[in-house]
Amino acid sequence: MLKIGSYILLFYLAFRLSKHSFEFEKVSRLELIILPLYSTLMFFITMTWSEENIMVPIILLFLSFLVGWLQASKVEFKDEGKEDK
Repeated sequence: MLKIGSYILLFYLAFRLSKHSFEFEKVSRLELIILPLYSTLMFFITMTWSEENIMVPIILLFLSFLVGWLQASKVEFKDEGKEDK
C-alpha cells in the first residue's frame, strides 16, 4: 500500500511540476526544497544496490546535471517590485 501511495504522490508532483514549466510562475521556497528532496529520497528507497546497477546512478547523475543546466539556461527573472515575505 505504501508503494502505491508513493507512486501516486510522485505522479502528482511530476504533473504539478511540469504543468507550468514554460510559463512565468512564482515558485515558493517550499517547492524549491521539497521536490528535489522527495526525488532523491524516492531514488534511494527504490534503487536496488548491486555491482551491476552501479552505472545507473552515475548515468542518472550526469543526465540530471544536463537537464538542470538546460532548464537553468532559459531562466528569466522578473522584478515584481515587492519585498519577499
